[in-house]
Amino acid sequence: VVAVDLQDGAAFKKGFETALNAPAMQPYVSAALEIEDFLDHTIYTLKEGEPDDKMGVAVSGGYLLYGTPGGLRQVIRSITSEEAANQLFERIKLVKGLRENVSPRAFAYSAIDWQKSMDAILKEINQPGYVAMIRQKWATSGSAFPPPDFDKLPPADHIASFFNVSYQYVEAGMQGLHQKIILKY
Repeated sequence: VVAVDLQDGAAFKKGFETALNAPAMQPYVSAALEIEDFLDHTIYTLKEGEPDDKMGVAVSGGYLLYGTPGGLRQVIRSITSEEAANQLFERIKLVKGLRENVSPRAFAYSAIDWQKSMDAILKEINQPGYVAMIRQKWATSGSAFPPPDFDKLPPADHIASFFNVSYQYVEAGMQGLHQKIILKY
């Protein structure tokens, strides 16, 4: 899920809903979007595409969220939880680390806790289509080594023990845009 910090989340949400509810937009909205109410929030999902690849948007906690419907529900659940009410998003360890490591001139940034994400990453990597693509690319790479045997990967928690977090950001300089990645291990 990608989250964009909104200056005024309530105003953005109201303007977004007003635009989507305009009579001229109704044929397009009904043809293109599935609208789901979830924990007093609305998730707008594109109808086209495979069920696992559908993307949507929602507004919650002062953020415009973009991602899969399941990811959006998870973020909304975490933002609106009792724990979230007691711990602001900005105080979460991962976000505090992002603020400490990212240049104030950055205009696009991300933080990933690889230990918490490893299960999902391995699930994605082990999909047959992904494995076939890796083997195909490996065959054309000219590598002297055989491709990895995905059936012999250790459990996700063992692989995750080698990782920590990464911070990534983009900033503009005299020579153009520069992406920087900080890996913690």
